[in-house]
Amino acid sequence: MTTKTNSQKHNDTMLKVIALVCAVLLWCYAEVQENPSKERQLTVPVQYVNLASGYVVENANQVVQITVKGNETDIMSLRSDDFTAVVDLSNAAVGNAEYPVQVSSAAVSERFTYLPDKLAVSIDQILQKEVPVHLRTNGAVAEYYELQHTDIQPDTVVIQGKSSLIADISAVETVPIDISGITSDKELIGILQLPEGVTAQTLDTEFRADAEIAVYLYVQPIQSQQKLEAIIGVRNVQEGLDFVLDTEKVSLTLKGDAELLAQQPILDQLLFYVDCNHLAAGTYTLPIQVEALNETVHEALQEVSPQTVTVTLQAEVMILPNREPENGNEAINSDSDKTIDAE
Repeated sequence: MTTKTNSQKHNDTMLKVIALVCAVLLWCYAEVQENPSKERQLTVPVQYVNLASGYVVENANQVVQITVKGNETDIMSLRSDDFTAVVDLSNAAVGNAEYPVQVSSAAVSERFTYLPDKLAVSIDQILQKEVPVHLRTNGAVAEYYELQHTDIQPDTVVIQGKSSLIADISAVETVPIDISGITSDKELIGILQLPEGVTAQTLDTEFRADAEIAVYLYVQPIQSQQKLEAIIGVRNVQEGLDFVLDTEKVSLTLKGDAELLAQQPILDQLLFYVDCNHLAAGTYTLPIQVEALNETVHEALQEVSPQTVTVTLQAEVMILPNREPENGNEAINSDSDKTIDAE
């Protein structure tokens, strides 16, 4: 039996090592050919944790880009929700600052990297403050009516939002309420017009973006005042008497609902007169009386001036025609007429 020398043994070992290396390389080559190494990128949204109550992240919609390297079969099945990107805000303060990002995955064994590893985060504080409410309207109430006054309940509200949003808010308004054509009092619901990101607490206990208030509208007819003149009539003058008034007209002032007065022929609805019943010839101071044919117009009559008038009653004057003399007497002068007082 032939015994191998040390040199031969060394050569055999080297050949075995070379064969093993070649086998490994061949296997790797085959593996790469069948399942080559790939690189894949995923976008993962950032979660903000441990932020103190009463604070908010203004630029919260941030993401990180994750790059995963591995064989194609393994990495192509990965999804964004296989990763968690977290920014810890335990020690955060109001303002802008950079905070580290931590990315982890329980489902991924492959090597991965991510960018950015720090994020600029803007933090603001949620504040509340009380402000007055202003009512806004559009349109106009009906003709001959006026919006006398309004009332809102509550007339102040507590608003809530980021300090940067509410710092300059000194009052809030309602969404415009249409009052077109209103002729009577109304009770309505008004909705507050708030900036985006601001809520208010009003009729209920919750802060809402569409907070409501109670609105009361008080509408009254417009009061109109008119000054007119009317003729003074004379009634019940005894037969055979004539009359003379020291003034023939009366001044009157009317005040009432403008719509009603506009619809009425006022001077046709009021008659002004003095009553000479049972009065003989002479001069009298008589009260001016009113006969109203329309109660609405009568109620609107505020003042009559004068309230009395001087009436002079006298016998009627009759003019007699020329006539021939009797019993041959001379004719009456034809150039003149005689007048006699009627008894």
